[in-house]
Amino acid sequence: MTTVTLITGEQVDSASEEWRLECEARELLRRNTTDRREYFDAVERTRGAEAVDQLKAVFMKLWERRPR
Repeated sequence: MTTVTLITGEQVDSASEEWRLECEARELLRRNTTDRREYFDAVERTRGAEAVDQLKAVFMKLWERRPR
């Protein structure tokens, strides 16, 4: 597989769960606030609180480093 670099600088396989999570969070950056809230709620309902917390943590790292 291909090696990719996460927002943290860590290098992982492009088929890894870490990369999938970061890609999911990057997609959420493109959505408006209402859509993001609905998505987070759906993740919590389907995958649980721990999963939504992980997604929100990655999202916030990306949010803080986004170009303004």
